[in-house]
Formats: sequence, structure tokens, C-alpha cells
Amino acid sequence: MAMEEYETEKWLKQHPHTEIYKIAINLLEQIKEEGKQSTSEVFIKMKIAYIVTIMENCLSEMIKSVVLSHNRYVENAIRNINELKAKNISLSELINKESNANKYVQEYLSDILYHRIQLVVEIYKAVLQPKQYPRFPLKNINELMKLRHDIVHRNGKTKTTDEKIHTFNTATLNDAFKVVEEFLNNMMNLISDAVEHHENEQIARDLEDEF
Repeated sequence: MAMEEYETEKWLKQHPHTEIYKIAINLLEQIKEEGKQSTSEVFIKMKIAYIVTIMENCLSEMIKSVVLSHNRYVENAIRNINELKAKNISLSELINKESNANKYVQEYLSDILYHRIQLVVEIYKAVLQPKQYPRFPLKNINELMKLRHDIVHRNGKTKTTDEKIHTFNTATLNDAFKVVEEFLNNMMNLISDAVEHHENEQIARDLEDEF
């Protein structure tokens, strides 16, 4: 394992998903405070793009941290994600199958484009296998992803024939903060509920084994 990969895995093991979530929210709050000092369109565009980057990083680190927390999540990923399920490996890699399985899952999760919201939600569900999936609306977060795409690739213009330009003001920036914070909270709760459910199941099994 390369030193960079080792350090990343070490950090993820030391930081549970709840702590990663708090780090992201604190960073968003800092940016929100800084945003009060400038209302220029260029500044707002930059902040919206950065907000989404923070969200993507948080989503990536939360799910990778959970996978490292227990082998059940590695197994869930391999069983329920087609790209991992179909992966071919050499016989020599079977010698250390547990670490190799984790490596492949971590690599896959690192390569995901975390602005593809529907894909991210499906991967979270595949890895976590929650007892219940609380449905929450994705319309606002998907619209923010489109806005960020227009900022990065079209300097704020929409993909329409008349090249309509988005409005960028303080309200636009505040809406972006609200949407990202709400989505991250939903995804963090999805993880927490699934982890609690699996831990309770394990406790019940352990108690049964004692009698």
C-alpha cells in the first residue's frame, strides 16, 4: 500500500462518519460567514462551486469510513454493486482476500463522481443495506448540481438556446448552503440508522449464542 493510501485509510479509521459530517458542516459555516463580506457575482459562483466540492468530499469520506469500520460493509458492497460483483481477480490475490476485497471496495468508492446524486444514494443503500430507507426529495440537490455544472462549464449560463444566465445573489448562495446541509444531514442519518440497526442485530446474535 502506498504511503498516501495508508495515511488516507488511517485517517478514515480514526474519523467515524459522524465526525466527518461535523467537519464538513463546520467548514460550510465558515464559508457562510465569509460569504457575508462579499456579494459579487464572481465570489458567489466560486463559493457555490466550493460548497459542492465540500459535499462531494464529505459523501466520499463518510461511506469509505463506514466500510472500514466493519467487514459487513465490504461484503455488502461486493454483493450488491455490479461493478464489484463482476470483478475478476487472480488466484494469488485470494491469499489475502480480506485486505484485497477492502482495497477494491475503497478504490471503487474513491472513483465515484459524487455529484451524480442518484448513483450516490443507490451506492449508499447497497453498502449500508438499511432496514428502512427513509425517502427524501432529491429535486433541490439535483438542481444545485446542474447550477454548479453551469458555473464550472458555462460561466453561469444555462444549457438553453437563448443562453439564459442564472441569477447569482446572496439568496442564491444561502439556498445552496441550505440544500447541501440538508442533503448531508439526510445521508449522515441514513448511515447512522443502518449502523445502529446492524449493531443491534449483532448484539442480539451474541446474546443468543450465550444461551
